Formats: sequence, structure tokens, C-alpha cells
Amino acid sequence: MIQRISLLGLLPAAAIALTLAASACSSGNDSANGIRLTQVEEQVGDMQLAAIKAQLLATLDIMDRAGLHGIDTDLQTASSINSQYLGTIRKVRQAVVATTWPTELKAKAADDFRAALEQFQKALANDDLAASKAAASKAHEGYHALSDAAWPYIAGEKAAPDND
Repeated sequence: MIQRISLLGLLPAAAIALTLAASACSSGNDSANGIRLTQVEEQVGDMQLAAIKAQLLATLDIMDRAGLHGIDTDLQTASSINSQYLGTIRKVRQAVVATTWPTELKAKAADDFRAALEQFQKALANDDLAASKAAASKAHEGYHALSDAAWPYIAGEKAAPDND
């Protein structure tokens, strides 16, 4: 499923590219062809944005269902690591890596969150409770930062925060 997320963005673009090629080969009024080309370019942009938003929705759903808050809370008082956490964190990390993030979200949230997940996954794999506690908190905070920036972006309510 992870590979399908990134491939979804290519399908609409491929269909539009074929349409562009066909319209470029047709004869007729250059002005009319220019208008059609502009319309197709706008449609490609709209479809690419829709594909990115679909990927974000899928990834956010995986993140939400993972229960990072509960994992963090549990680990802070745990005397051992729940064996299911490693698979959960691996799945979230893979979804984040497979997603095509818009520039507005990539550097500040997505890359930071991915790095936190990698650190958390490594701590869990090593069965290092102390490192897992610290990494869980960092991943939990990164989840909120990414989620808080991504939902308004998806809804078109406001631009995602600038990473400067």
C-alpha cells in the first residue's frame, strides 16, 4: 500500500501528458491551441494538488490510527516496551517516507517527524526503554506539528507555516 500512495500522483499527470501530446500534434489556430494548453496546464496543476492532498489524507489517517499519544503516555511509565510498538512506528515511518510532501510541509514538519520516527524505531528495535521514552515524546510532538500544519493545508484554509 505504501508504494501505491506515491504512484497515485503519477496517474493523473500521465493522463494529462497524453492529452497535451495529442493537442500539441493537432493542427489549427495557434491562439486556440494556446488557450487549450493553458487550460490543460491548469487541470494538471489541479490534479497534482488533488493527488498530493489524497496522499496527505492517507498518511495522516495512518498517523492518527497509530496512537502516538497513547504510545508516548504508556512508555513514560512503562518498565518494558510493548512488542507491538516497533511495527506500529515502522508503519508510520514508511507512510511518511512514501508520501510526496508539498514544499510548505516538507522541511519543517515532514523531515523532522521522519527523523524522530527513525530515532524512535531504532530505540524500539534495540529494546532501549530509556531511549524509547525520549524518542516517543519527540515523535509525539512531531506528529502534532505535522498534523497541525497538514490539515489546514489540505482544507485550503490557510497556507502551511513557512519553515523559516
